[in-house]
Amino acid sequence: MAGSGVFPTPWLVVYGYGDLSYRLAQRAADQLRARGVATWLTTVQEVDPASLPRFRGAVLVLPTCASAASGRRTGSARARFAGIAAGLRSCATHVLHVGTPADLDPVPEYRALRPSVRAVHHVPRRTAPRLDVLGLLTGVADRARDERSAALWAHAREWGVATPEEVRAVLAAVAERRASYEERRFHQARRPHPDYDLNRLVLLLDHPDVVPPRRPWMSAGEHGRLVDGFTECGARVVRDTVRRVREVCPTFARPTDRDGKKGAQSDLRDVYRTLVELAKSLDGDSGGAATADPADRLSPRR
Repeated sequence: MAGSGVFPTPWLVVYGYGDLSYRLAQRAADQLRARGVATWLTTVQEVDPASLPRFRGAVLVLPTCASAASGRRTGSARARFAGIAAGLRSCATHVLHVGTPADLDPVPEYRALRPSVRAVHHVPRRTAPRLDVLGLLTGVADRARDERSAALWAHAREWGVATPEEVRAVLAAVAERRASYEERRFHQARRPHPDYDLNRLVLLLDHPDVVPPRRPWMSAGEHGRLVDGFTECGARVVRDTVRRVREVCPTFARPTDRDGKKGAQSDLRDVYRTLVELAKSLDGDSGGAATADPADRLSPRR
């Protein structure tokens, strides 16, 4: 069963030493499973580092046992938690700590894991057994999503795109240009790179680091002229695409402080990616028309 929203499946829940750590982890796992999220609950000692890339989210519940007898075990667990957090860096990882921030500050391993996780949540001991774990995680995700959305809309408005309808209209116009450059009448723009069956607009938007290679028989001057022609072709494609977009969204324009030739190609690519991300959020992450055609993937000619 697939999770949804801020809890894409699967998730990993890891707990350290201490009865309260286990109970809090069990509560987190139960709440995730109730939302239809495939969830693995395990101790910090049993985590297989090779399995970490498969997870989309994680809850790490730090040890809550403070007895002298557990000191050595807790020290080992701290290092393992830091390693697990590093292995989960690419997913939504939340740390639950029963106590205050001051409890963690003196511990080097816990300071080291902070850059790898989305948030560290400090839970009072008296409320930990009744904690609404998903409410806590959702609040962080909602704030992050709101901040990201605000930044995307601010960038779009700098280009004169202010409504969902304009986002979709601009992307549709760009998609039309991407398709049109497959026509044979666009001799230079249709296949500007000798190694890839992709047109210049697709390369510019999706594969910006690609440049024509220097062949063994080419002099430095010959290769330089080839790269210059490739760059000039990109500039023409940008001007043509912007003209087409302005037909459906007359307010679309490069920000005044960025007016000029320099950076025009990268600027168009950046706003295109912003609009694609906005369109996905508007469509509930389904992608829709904003999803790139599989044919536009970077595969060398055979």
